[in-house]
Amino acid sequence: MWRLIHGLGILHVGEGGARKLADHFHDLEALANTDIENLQETEDVGPVMAQSVHDFFHNPRNQAVIQKLRKAGIKMKEKATQKATSTGPFASKTVVCDGYTREALTR
Repeated sequence: MWRLIHGLGILHVGEGGARKLADHFHDLEALANTDIENLQETEDVGPVMAQSVHDFFHNPRNQAVIQKLRKAGIKMKEKATQKATSTGPFASKTVVCDGYTREALTR
């Protein structure tokens, strides 16, 4: 879904912003019908981007484009995915392998 949001060319919404919006809303209809305050609850979305997204979805020309995309079969919802839960010795850890041996680091 983030690719669809990014592809719409909304002012002030780049790839990163599109990903955040898709992660938060999961559905273009929900994104289109939300208010500015709810948009700003999305991570990394400030007042300028929120206003731009709101204005985009309330523009009749843009609504017509979205309707055409819907009729063409473009999926407007993100598939529900279940995040894998990790258990074990590396759960909730970051591991970095740099190629150095312990001896090389202590010289």
